[in-house]
Parts: sequence; C-alpha cells; structure tokens
Amino acid sequence: MSKLYNDARKRFVSVFGDGEIEFVRAPGRVNLIGEHTDYNGLSVLPMALDREIAIALSVQPNSAIKLTNIDESLPPVDFELSFDIEPYPTGHWGNYVKAAAQAIWRWAEAQSPDMLPLKGYRGCVAGSVPPGSGLSSSSALVVASALALVHTNKLPISKPDLAELLA
Repeated sequence: MSKLYNDARKRFVSVFGDGEIEFVRAPGRVNLIGEHTDYNGLSVLPMALDREIAIALSVQPNSAIKLTNIDESLPPVDFELSFDIEPYPTGHWGNYVKAAAQAIWRWAEAQSPDMLPLKGYRGCVAGSVPPGSGLSSSSALVVASALALVHTNKLPISKPDLAELLA
C-alpha cells in the first residue's frame, strides 16, 4: 500500500476510529491540446496521470457524509444526502463532494425511487494531484466522491453513464 493510502488510513482512524476501511480513487489528468477546451465545447485529448485523489471510507448506517482531509488545514465536510444539497461558501473544497453527491442522488431517484435513501460514508480524502496545477484535482475529487457513493450503495451505473453524469 502506498504512503498516500497509509496516510489516509491513519488520518481516518485518528478522526473516526477503527473499522472496515475501503478505498476509491480517481486519477488526475492533463489535456494534451490545451486547458479549458472541454467546457467550451471544443475537442479534448485527455491523458490520465499517475497522481490521484483517494478516499479511505467506511459505510454509514444513514445518509450522512462526513469527511476529513489529509490536509488538516482544510475544514471537515458534513452533510446529509438529498435531492437539493445546500452548497458551502464559494471556494470550499466540500462543494465538489456535494456536487457529486447531488448528481448521484438525482440519478438514483430517476432510475428508481427504491434506490433511496442512499447510504452515506465517513472518509478521509488524500491526494497527490497538486491543487491549482491544471491537472484536474477538482475533477478527480468529484469523480472519487461519486465513486464512493456508487461503491457504498452498489449502484448499477455504467462507467460511460457515470462519466456523462459528472461531465
């Protein structure tokens, strides 16, 4: 297990206590033909990197998401899953997690109301993608957060559908 995962596990245990811990991850990426082309409707040529955002997590018995970050200067994230999730103030890292959670909730509700309520998770976010580096650290956090909910709830969403949902 890499240092990143070991550090995430240690931080998880220090904040939430011991228990069954699983991991999800999403790589950073670089667009080989320039930045900001994707959301301007232009072509992209992305390449995944060996840097990643990982979440050490355990399933909650309720619909709460409680997160800490390996970077102790970042505030914790704590909210309930629902159709409409109130955002944090602009610039808060938890908004990326909330965006993923809201998208997954709405997808699940559209598929079958029987999928609701979704189970939440407790977790520790760790990353080797430098924020603000142009390597899509925020996108990796959104994807890892969505994967945590997909995994936690065993949701039957395909990889292409998940990519489209989060685009």
